[in-house]
Parts: sequence; C-alpha cells; structure tokens
Amino acid sequence: MKKGKYVLIVIGVILIVLLIIWGITLNIRQDRDNNTNNVNNNVETMDNANAVADANTIAEEMFDPPVLDNFTIELVTDRDMFYSVEENVSTYLQSVTDRNAEEIYKFLDEDYIQKFGVTQENVLEHVENYSTSVRFSAQEMYQMLNVDTQITTYYVVGFVESQVFGDLGDTEDYYVTLNYDAFNRTFSIMPLKYMFANTIDHEAENEQIKVTMKQYVTYMDRVEVTMTIQNKTANQIDVSNGATLSFYEGDTSNNIVAKNNEIVAAGASQDVTLTFSNNIQTPENITILGLEVPVIQDETIKK
Repeated sequence: MKKGKYVLIVIGVILIVLLIIWGITLNIRQDRDNNTNNVNNNVETMDNANAVADANTIAEEMFDPPVLDNFTIELVTDRDMFYSVEENVSTYLQSVTDRNAEEIYKFLDEDYIQKFGVTQENVLEHVENYSTSVRFSAQEMYQMLNVDTQITTYYVVGFVESQVFGDLGDTEDYYVTLNYDAFNRTFSIMPLKYMFANTIDHEAENEQIKVTMKQYVTYMDRVEVTMTIQNKTANQIDVSNGATLSFYEGDTSNNIVAKNNEIVAAGASQDVTLTFSNNIQTPENITILGLEVPVIQDETIKK
C-alpha cells in the first residue's frame, strides 16, 4: 500500500516538472517570435523610410536643375532633362515651320528680343526659315546656372531633318540656346546660336592705346567684342594684329573670323568690333597690342 502511494507521488512530481518545462519553453518561443516580429517591423519601417527618401531624392533631381558655378558650363548628363530640353526645342521649331509669328514671339527670350529689336511684326526675320517641316534631334547639350536668378541656360547642339509627307530628307546642323526658369517652370528660346550679351564700360590703357569696352555678344561658335579704341601714337594701327581672346575655361582664341573698323588712324578714336571663334565658352580677357583688358568682370558675368 505504501509502495503504491510512493509511486503515485513520484508520477505526480514528474508530471508537475514536465508541465513547468513546457510552460517555460512556450514562453521562450513567444518571446522569440515577438522579437522576430519587432525586428521585421523595424526593418520594414526602415525600408519604407529609405524608399521615401529615395523617391524624394529622385523627384528633386528631376525637377530641380543642378547647382552650377556661374563661370562653368558643364555637359548635360541627366537623361530626363536632356529629353525635356529636346522636346521644348522641337515645340518651338514646330511654330517656326508653321510661321506662327504670335507663338514664336512668345517662345523668344527677352534678352534676345531686346538685343535684336524683335517685335511680333518682324519676328519672322529673326528666326530660322524652313521650307518644309523639320524634325529636331539633340546630340549634346551644355548647361550653366545663374545662381542669382535660378535660370539654367542650356546650349544645345544637334541637327534638323526635313520632312516631306512623313519622309525624312536632308539634314543640317542646328544650334540653339534655351533658358529654363526653375521658379516659374517656364522656358524661352534664343535661336541662331546666340548665347548672351552684356553692355560693359570698363577701360584700360598703355603708351599706345586706350581701350574702352562697350559690349560683347557670345554665340556658341563665336564672340563679338565691341570697344572704343583711342590711338595715342603718331601712326595708324591695326587693332586686330595679334589680338587674342581668353576664356574662363582656360582656352585662348586668336582666330578672328570677322572684324570691323580695325584700322585706327594716328590720334583717332573709333569703335572697333572683333569677332573670335568660340566653342561654347565664356570670354574673360581680350589682348589688344599687348594690352590685356577684361571682357567680363564679376558683376557682368551674371546675366
């Protein structure tokens, strides 16, 4: 009888121990599952946060032009911006082929309008003239941001193909400048390779000459510099002889593609215009008969 009682007690103790072990194991599993869920939730939260941050970054890059130095023209590598500029140029060219003076005038940049005296009545004289519809394709483009105005200028190099009844025909090189106003989300066109112009009034002199700068006009392929030259010698001088133009990008051009009034008589003073070749760069100094004169000063580089 006593032996049977002891057996029952031992079995009861074993059952109690097993129940305790089972309970501890269950608690451990629940804690581990909870920790795993917490970790997964944290990872998911981090992934969501990173995804939002990535989306914001992409949106900023798509809609805000990069901040560039005023003196630096850089190659456009952003594909979205590249094709957006190309599409805007194509829209402008459609109005040109339609000879729609009102629409063309709306596209033109105010700086271009003022420089060339463009009105809605004479606008067709200041833009391209195509006998057929054309299709534009951009090959490369460069950008320069005016930090003060938040206007990004795009210098576009490409070609146009004539279209007759949908068939493509002859091609020709095409250059155009487009200004994008990030604040107002608008663009404007400066055709015919025109980049920008500035009126300047600084001067320099040496024993031979006095140079008073008046204006420079920058195109993608050339720069026109106009200045008043006073000849202080007893002989006539050729202002174009040995003249060079240096650029902020580091290059120098002595290739004068056009000149006007370059011969200045002894003791005379007159306006002279020299046109140098350019490769989408920003002029810095002009050297006339050994005298170096700034073309652009800090306050004039900003359009």
